[in-house]
Amino acid sequence: MSENKLTVNEIYQTLKNEVKGVDFKEIEVDKNYLGIKIAPLVKGHSLDEAVRKIKEVMAKHFPDFKVRVDIEGQSAGGEGKENKKEEAASPEEIRKVEDDIYELLKQVIDPEIGIDIINLGLIYNIVYDGKKHVYIEMTLSTPACPLSDALVSSVKNIIKTKYPDFDVDVELTFDPPWDTSMISEEGKRRLGMI
Repeated sequence: MSENKLTVNEIYQTLKNEVKGVDFKEIEVDKNYLGIKIAPLVKGHSLDEAVRKIKEVMAKHFPDFKVRVDIEGQSAGGEGKENKKEEAASPEEIRKVEDDIYELLKQVIDPEIGIDIINLGLIYNIVYDGKKHVYIEMTLSTPACPLSDALVSSVKNIIKTKYPDFDVDVELTFDPPWDTSMISEEGKRRLGMI
């Protein structure tokens, strides 16, 4: 059992180091079989690209394992796309939802600065997977912001006003750290910076 634990840890570290932007939910090792479960949203590339990259990394570092990648919330197997009950949205529909969310987030005001989080440059990424799951990557004007929980709640709540059946994940990051150069021209005007 401890041998499997070590193997799981090695696999996890290898995947984390080589496959960026993927949230690994579960890794299961059984003899020469390896099951990997990932979150349905990835940063920087498509879900298919992420699955392909995971399999490439596993083949390179752990060639003795047979690998299966599952997506959290989808039926097991990962590759059996014909079993999906719900069709994914088209790229145009995905872009429209992401644009809608961008506009919605203009209603979320940073209470310390008094400007919306879009014009402040606090939103780094908005990703809609086409299946009612939204991922928001954002930062705060300072890592010690006492209102971080309130801002994250506001982001989730404003999205759910228009999309009540969506799952919304918000990840706070400080890489890169926020600075005033990230404020939009409109935000700078409102703050009297220009």
